[in-house]
Amino acid sequence: MKPKYALIFLLILLLFIILIPSCYAILGASLKINGQAKIMGNWDISITNVEATKVCVNCDAGTPSFSNTSFNFDASLMKPGDSITYEVTISNNGNIDATLENITTNQDDTSVLQIITSPPLDVLKAGESTLVYITIYYDNSLENIETNITNDFICNINYVQKIS
Repeated sequence: MKPKYALIFLLILLLFIILIPSCYAILGASLKINGQAKIMGNWDISITNVEATKVCVNCDAGTPSFSNTSFNFDASLMKPGDSITYEVTISNNGNIDATLENITTNQDDTSVLQIITSPPLDVLKAGESTLVYITIYYDNSLENIETNITNDFICNINYVQKIS
């Protein structure tokens, strides 16, 4: 290579070595991202209505009462085979879908009075409602009629947040 061209080549190379980092510094930028996230979920599964829908003759369904998460009744059954069915409306008034985790009662098979539930929807979507039928019955297989029996029933219907 001729010395004149070698000198021009070295000057251009030196210029690139000096200019490239300077251009990078001039054109480069540091980005800062700021933000805030809020959880706006609303969990609101509640009992919205209760009605005695099937009441045997000579039975008294009482006046069922309910609040957001509990339902109370005071039923009177007269003889074996008698039953009362309550229709319980469960609503998802929130914006989070719910999944039925389980239904439990405090009853065992030896009790004269029993509770039977028909399961609600497995998935209760936001804005939807489902019905649960709770039947209290006097065991009709009994040979001896017992009187003045009182049972305290507990039925838990447990919903949890639906995981996608």
